[in-house]
Formats: sequence, structure tokens, C-alpha cells
Amino acid sequence: MGFQDANKPDPNFFLPRRRTITAKNIYQALLLVCVLVIFRLAQHRPRTEPSPIRPRTESDPILSSTESSRWLDRTDGVQADFVESEVQLANNVTRYTRVYSGREPDLLWLGLTYDSSSWGSRPDESKRDVKDFHELLAAQYDVKRASLGLLTSSFDEFESYKKSIRRLEYARVTVFLHPGFHDGAVVDRKHRHDAEVQTARRAEMSKLRNFLMLKALHEEEHVVWLDADVWRIDPGLVHRMIKHAEEREEYGILTSLCKFGDEGNYDLNAWGGTRQGPRGWDLDEKEIKDGELKLQGQHLVDALIKGTGGNDIIPLTTVGATILYMRSSLIAQGLNFPHQYVVGTRWGKDGWDGIESEGVCYRARGLAGGRCGVLGGSWHVSHTSHS
Repeated sequence: MGFQDANKPDPNFFLPRRRTITAKNIYQALLLVCVLVIFRLAQHRPRTEPSPIRPRTESDPILSSTESSRWLDRTDGVQADFVESEVQLANNVTRYTRVYSGREPDLLWLGLTYDSSSWGSRPDESKRDVKDFHELLAAQYDVKRASLGLLTSSFDEFESYKKSIRRLEYARVTVFLHPGFHDGAVVDRKHRHDAEVQTARRAEMSKLRNFLMLKALHEEEHVVWLDADVWRIDPGLVHRMIKHAEEREEYGILTSLCKFGDEGNYDLNAWGGTRQGPRGWDLDEKEIKDGELKLQGQHLVDALIKGTGGNDIIPLTTVGATILYMRSSLIAQGLNFPHQYVVGTRWGKDGWDGIESEGVCYRARGLAGGRCGVLGGSWHVSHTSHS
């Protein structure tokens, strides 16, 4: 018959069939080869080194709060790592910070200014500025082990402070542009000590000091306040303060004689004794009958240190802040600068003494290490005699 039996299997059914190579098959094969070649090349591609870090220039913008930088910012060409930021805080306050990585500062310098006039003048009557301040600090303590906190109400000063630290290696820098808390008229520098403006002025300074101190302090063990218009510090004075604070646990607040120019006593806020107050406020009837009023007396630092040695500490009732050492553990316990008269305070009425630095020792009562003292002997700083 011409037809194969339907029930008989085809003998060629199990033999391999010939496949026809088409253009499509060739295209797929070439594509696969290309993918494999690209993959192998990617595995063996040489790694490129990151581009070198360029030096920062003053024309570069300040980084935002989320940015960090590594700048080659030293004259010796050694790379230094730090993070820099500038942020706007509440109440129209601006904060600039620069922090070096891997450093643990143990001292915090603090200073306040209103504007460029706050620095005063040198003995030759040339104007001082923040660079003079940096020179004083660097001569007293290794800046790599120190933090710096500054506050000013002047935008120009704020900008100059940021520029002034470009080649200075403070472990941490915090600078505030602060409009102040006082909403009244600004007191002219030459009238800042007038009796009628002292209360408002010192209340404002207390608030600003507390703001700066609490915002700038981190883990530093020692805090030193220095007035902007102090132009000279005895060599080794700050180390002497720190040594006393480490050896005499009871003394956590220290100051020194502050001369006016090269002579006299400038800081009248530092004294020992008792300042006479209104009857009925400071003394009870028994103390008055016992003649306590006759024993009251206020003794200034220049009188207290007469006949003392350079290793001595003389107890004080109050301190000034031309130069003021504070152990940071006291601040952690709540020590601050009173913004009102705290001595003689009643529930419905302010007291009659102890505002700003003069209230610090009063505030420190009952705190471990809260005793106040002044360096004996010839230790001193000098306040500019030129406005």
C-alpha cells in the first residue's frame, strides 16, 4: 500500500532533528557575548582615587547645618578634619560651629561683646580686635585642648570672628549672633558704669552669659570667662587657677586681681566681707544690738592679697568676671549668673544686692566645691584704660 500503517511507529521519530541557524540566533549569541565581556571588564576596572581636597578660601560659602567639610586649612600643609555649620535658631539668633574630630577639650573659654568697641584700645591707643583675644588665649593654654564660645550683637563682628579662626585649631568653636534680651535703649559704652543703668545692664549681661555658657559647654572640665577689654594676663595664670581647682576641691570659683592699665584695682565686683544693707533685710535685731553693723565691711581684692604668696588662695564673698574660673561640675549642678538682686529677696520683692557675677558665690552656697577665692601674691590681669 502507499500509506504507512497508522499503528506502526515512525523509525526516525527518536533521531535528533536538524536545526536551522537563523539570523535571530546569531543576534542573540552576539548579545550574550557582549554582556559577558562588559561584565568582565567592569570587574577589572581600576579604581580611581578621590579628588584632592582643596584649600578653603574666604569667598567660600558657609555650609548648611547638614553639610560637613574637610579643608586643607593649615600653613604646614597637614590635612585637618572638622565639621562646620551655621544655623538660624529661635528669636533671631544665629549659631556658627566648627568642631575638629577626635579631640576632647578640657577647657572652655567664654567671652561677650556688643560690637567692635567692646575690645577697647591697646596702651598705644590703637584699636584692639578679636585677634588680640586669640593671642591672649593661645599664650595661656593649648588651643587644641580648648573650646571657644563667643557671643556678639554685631553682624560685622560675627563675621569677623568666623574668619579669625580659619588658621586656629580650637577643638571646638561656637559663635552666636544674638540681638539681646533687653528691648530698651542701648547703653553707650562710655556710660555703661553709670548707676542709673547698672541694674538693667547687668541683668542683660547675666542672661547673655547664661545663654552662652549653657549653649557652648559640652564635656569640658574647666570654664574661664575673659572680658573682651582685658589686654594682658600674667603668664601661667590660667594653669595656676586650674592647679588650685584640682588640688583644692572646695574652691571651684576663682578670680585674680584686675588692674586698670598697669596700676590700681579695676574690678570692684570682687570683694570679701559684708556689704551693709537695709536694716531688717540683712541683720536681725540681735545682730544689730551686738554691734554687727560696726563689723560690716567690704574689702576689695587689692587689700585682701597684701602680704600673701603666689600659691595662696584668699576667700571671697563675691567675684567679678574680668577673668573668672568656674569648675563645670558646678554649672551642671545649676550654678548661673543671677539676673536680679538675689541677696535679700522676698516672695514679692527683689533683693538689694548680688546681681550678675556678684551673685555667683551666693548661688554656689550648698554646692560641692562652690567656694570662691582669689589668687594671692602678684597674680593679675590688666584691663585696658582706653575706651
